[in-house]
Amino acid sequence: MKVSEIAVRNFANTYLLEGNGGAVLVDTGLPGGEKAILEKCGEQNSKLEFIIITHGHLDHMGSAAALKRQTGAKVAVHAEDAEALRTGISKMDKPIGVMARLMPLFMGKSRTSPVEPDILISEEMRLEEYGVNGRILLTPGHTSGSISVMLDSGEAFVSDLIMGGFFGKIRPRHPNLPPFEIDRSYIKSSVKHVLEQNPTVIYPGHGGPFTPEDVDKWCERL
Repeated sequence: MKVSEIAVRNFANTYLLEGNGGAVLVDTGLPGGEKAILEKCGEQNSKLEFIIITHGHLDHMGSAAALKRQTGAKVAVHAEDAEALRTGISKMDKPIGVMARLMPLFMGKSRTSPVEPDILISEEMRLEEYGVNGRILLTPGHTSGSISVMLDSGEAFVSDLIMGGFFGKIRPRHPNLPPFEIDRSYIKSSVKHVLEQNPTVIYPGHGGPFTPEDVDKWCERL
């Protein structure tokens, strides 16, 4: 299994998982990010078969419609966050901090091209059908429909369940709370669920990656 990190417009991390006979993409970044993703697919000579949207926010679903249109890849999202894809409008929950309270002033007016999901996730599922030895985990907390991807080889992709830095080159950053949440206890429970899978490295949607040890210490302080 080969994992390629793609920093879409130097803001959001997307991850290309190259398995047997195709590639799976975890998140699509902001609108306009399809170019960088397709370039990476071309470099790796990989055919994009499956797109997993970890939650319904613009910086993670923004290029889903364009990628589906250009590649024919199936798009999967949790049923709780599917409406965001269908409308192209971010799903906004309880803000954490001043910056998050200001985000709806501009994010609420921002939208992307809508896309109809091919697969609605309601329970944990294996990914062998799409050439990847791993599974989708249910990890609510940032949104009610937030999901993560856990590979059998130990890599965990948790999106905004745990946050690093927003801007700049992808590099290790101390874990932080996401800017929005549905309930703090859900975040803690979901992080513990990820740690119970014995990951070797944890990749967030911004910044990172993190060691499981650092995430465990951070989680105990929540």
